[in-house]
Amino acid sequence: MIEGRTLLLEAAGLRIAVCPEEGGALTGFAVRARAGWRELIFRSREPGRWRGGAPWLFPAVGRNYAAGQLRRLEAGSREPMGSWRHGGRTLPMPLHGFVMDKAWEAFDAGPSELACRYRSAPGTLRFYPFRFELTARYRLLPRGCRATLEVAASPRNRAPMPFSPGNHLALALPLARGGDWGSCRVRTPARSVLELSPQSLLTGRRRRASYARGVALARDPALSNLVLGGYPKDGCWLEVSDPGSLRVRVGQRELVEPGGRPRCDPRRFSFVLWSDETRTFLCPEPWYGAPNSLNEGKGLVSLAPGGRFAWRMEVTVAG
Repeated sequence: MIEGRTLLLEAAGLRIAVCPEEGGALTGFAVRARAGWRELIFRSREPGRWRGGAPWLFPAVGRNYAAGQLRRLEAGSREPMGSWRHGGRTLPMPLHGFVMDKAWEAFDAGPSELACRYRSAPGTLRFYPFRFELTARYRLLPRGCRATLEVAASPRNRAPMPFSPGNHLALALPLARGGDWGSCRVRTPARSVLELSPQSLLTGRRRRASYARGVALARDPALSNLVLGGYPKDGCWLEVSDPGSLRVRVGQRELVEPGGRPRCDPRRFSFVLWSDETRTFLCPEPWYGAPNSLNEGKGLVSLAPGGRFAWRMEVTVAG
C-alpha cells in the first residue's frame, strides 16, 4: 500500500513503512499491543538532529580519511567531508557513504514485499568511480522484518568494486510507554570492544566484551558510542530489551547462493552502538567492515564487473 510518499506493509500485528525518497530506508516498524500500535523506529524532524529511521550505508560505513587528510585532522583541522584513495586519486567520501541521502525508486515487488532501487548516476562518480545498482527488499516475518540489500556491479566497470554495506537502524527508547532509557539492556555475543581514535577510526586496540548476559545502558555509558566485534561465525546479532516489555533483536549476514563462495570475512562483521544526550533512541547498527575500510582495505567486499552480492538485516520482536 502507498500512503503519500511512504510504502506500507501490514500483517499479523506488524506494520512496516519504507520511504524511497529518504534513501530507501525503513522509516517505521510498529507492533500492535493492547493499547494500540507501538512504534519501534525513532524519527526526528528537528533541525540539526539525527533524523532516525534505518537508512542504508554504502559504499562506506563510518568515516573514511585518506592519509593526508588524516594527518591534518590529527593536527587539529576540522573537515566535514571524508576522503579515500583510488587509482592514484584522492576522492571525497561522505560519512556513511552517499546513498542514504538520495531518492530511491519504488517498484512493484508483489503483495508481500516492499522494494525500491537506486542506480548510480554521473553525479556519484565524483565520490565513487563505479557504476552499480542497489535494490532494497523488505518482507514481514511472523515476528519481525527482513531487509535485504542487493548490490549489482555494472559489467561496464573496469575493475572490481570495493564497498562495505551497513544500516543505521535507530530504535526509539524506552520500548515500553513510561519506561526508562537507562534500564534498557544490551545483550550480544560479541567478544571484543574495538577502540576508537579521536577521529572515530579504529586504533587496532581492543578489549574483552562482556555483554553476553545483558548490561543496562545506565550501568555502561560507553554503550552510547561503541564498536563491537569478534562475533562467532554462527551468529552476529545484538538484542535491545526493555524490562517487562519488548525485546528487539537485530541480526546480519551475507546471503550466499548455493554453490557460491562467501565474499565476507566473518571476522569483519560488527555492530556499532550510538546515541546522543537526549536519551530517546539507540542505534544498533549492523555493519560489514569498519571506519576507514576504503583506505585500509579491511572489511571490504570486492565485486567484479557484472557481479552480484546480497546482505541481510533481520529485526525480530519478542515479549
